[in-house]
Amino acid sequence: MLIICFTFFACEGPEGPEGPQGTQGIQGVEGPQGTEGNANVSVSIFTVYASSWDKIGSRWEYATTLSIITSEIANNGIVLVFVKSTNSDHWQALPYTWPGTYEKITRYWYGFNYLNIEIYSEYSYYVPSYDYTYKVAAIGGNLITKAKKDGVNLNNYNQVKEYFKFK
Repeated sequence: MLIICFTFFACEGPEGPEGPQGTQGIQGVEGPQGTEGNANVSVSIFTVYASSWDKIGSRWEYATTLSIITSEIANNGIVLVFVKSTNSDHWQALPYTWPGTYEKITRYWYGFNYLNIEIYSEYSYYVPSYDYTYKVAAIGGNLITKAKKDGVNLNNYNQVKEYFKFK
């Protein structure tokens, strides 16, 4: 029994030579070209419903967390916010003064990982009654300087969208 145990468990020899290289497999099908983009630009789209606003003093506020606003963006980049109402296809840069019965100003502020949007109206009885869709573009540091040099109007949604290649 002792001899059998030594035979199976104590025998180990030197490693053998490496075998020959196997044959190369066939080349796979090339995938379609991806859409052109910009690694230093992130975009987030969300809707704020009329019932989602919080009344704070003389303004209405909506606060949200946004992971695209990294500490690098908050400290060295820029965040651009565009809005459109549910009954429009037009994106408008913030801050924006809405004309009409309840003239109101929509503005925003941001920091690492968060965005606050505020609506201020001088009419105390104003209450948000529409749903709004927001498009937020978080853009890395030097890109804004270059965009301004290249003549991009950061308040013009179509110029910003085309220059930074987002949808």
